[in-house]
Amino acid sequence: MANKAIWWGIYVGTQQEHQPDEPGTGCSFLFPLPGTQCPLQPRVPVTNLVLRNVTMTHSLLSVGLMRAANLTQGTGVPGYRPATGWVFDNVHMSSITNWPVGKNYMCDGVYNATFTDSSPVPSCQN
Repeated sequence: MANKAIWWGIYVGTQQEHQPDEPGTGCSFLFPLPGTQCPLQPRVPVTNLVLRNVTMTHSLLSVGLMRAANLTQGTGVPGYRPATGWVFDNVHMSSITNWPVGKNYMCDGVYNATFTDSSPVPSCQN
């Protein structure tokens, strides 16, 4: 059990930090605030992730971000593999602010996932 995380309770993604004064397309530290970006990498699969018996209460930000390359991003990309096989079993998260993405997770590109006895239930079943 964790309590009062000062950042995201759960962050799963293919992130590469963007340095503020450097050219490039990395992930902004301020993502997902307006005017920021965090491109996904379709060649890096996030597969067979299992979270079991996880409780995190009163995180400062929204409960989490779960982002992997979606199927449209993978079209025509050599080596593309979507994120599949995720299992959340008895995962309970809460936030004191629900900011910046609301009461649920920010989700993109999660396929064939199983969410059992978990709250909130991620809305990213693509």
